[in-house]
Amino acid sequence: MQFAIIIVVGAALMAAASLYQSRRAGQPWLANIRRHFPATIQTLMFWATFVCFAFASRDVHPRRRVMLQLASFVPAAVALLLQTRASVEASRKNVERKRLSEGLCVACGYDLRHSREHCPECGLAVPRIVILHNDDKHTSAEVVAILQNVPGLSADEAQRVTGEVHLQGQSRLIERPPPCAAEICRKLEALGLRVSTTTRAEMAETAPAAGAIMETDHPRPTLEP
Repeated sequence: MQFAIIIVVGAALMAAASLYQSRRAGQPWLANIRRHFPATIQTLMFWATFVCFAFASRDVHPRRRVMLQLASFVPAAVALLLQTRASVEASRKNVERKRLSEGLCVACGYDLRHSREHCPECGLAVPRIVILHNDDKHTSAEVVAILQNVPGLSADEAQRVTGEVHLQGQSRLIERPPPCAAEICRKLEALGLRVSTTTRAEMAETAPAAGAIMETDHPRPTLEP
């Protein structure tokens, strides 16, 4: 009974902390809960280990007490394995995110800024850039709320994209692999927004000046006369 009370109180405290963080970041609470759910489960498993070890230490039989103490470390071992897997997955996603931002293939690191369909090195499909277009059906506040929900942008990033759409007529929303980009477009279109997809190579062809900027991360030095 005491063990169940501790678990319930711990889960309630973590839910309250997640609600507080969601309100400060301006993100939906349920989306924040789903994002931090694995870490919450791991923390509860560590709590369960300490509680089980404390109750096992109260056993009067020495042999059974040792067996129970050893068994109490099973939740901690499971949590450690989950944390290791999450760390490896986070490291892989960071590499993919960095390669996407630099216009490289997420699989092999080949430069895809001049490729239209597939990676010449490994054959992986070129990531698509989701472009958000201006419309007369939604207010800025509605667009900000939608962008926080579907692509999962932060409040500041959603406001920045919405401002660019209002001033320039369109804005680069996000860059993802083709299946993920198509799913984002489908959800945004279902909510009434106008979106399209393109690649870095297509953007460079339609806008030579923008393409020249995308080809290099640093400005070219100018020669003084």
